[in-house]
Amino acid sequence: MANIDYTTESGEANLDRRLQALKVNPSPAGYEALVRQLHLQRVEREAELATAAAGSSRARADITRVTETCQEVMANKREISSILTEAQNTVKERDDELEAMHEYVAGFWEQKETLKRELSAS
Repeated sequence: MANIDYTTESGEANLDRRLQALKVNPSPAGYEALVRQLHLQRVEREAELATAAAGSSRARADITRVTETCQEVMANKREISSILTEAQNTVKERDDELEAMHEYVAGFWEQKETLKRELSAS
């Protein structure tokens, strides 16, 4: 049987052809080539898995960082909301005080006008 070069093929087709060739014409060199190819594919798959795992680890770390940032933002939002509520309450208190002062001053003006009229009438 003629030697066929399967080195340009890849993946399952190459393995299948090598196995078929070994069934027809068993040889130590053929088995060695098959074992090397299987080993190479295993190493490639392990590398792919390691790369995927590293990417997954980075993604998990990114998700953790984003979650922590969101928690910080929410804590800041609650703090800002609390400060804003306090400021609104203070403004309302000052508005109430100012309105009371206006009423007080208006009372004095009324008394002044009343006294002026009484003095003018006498």
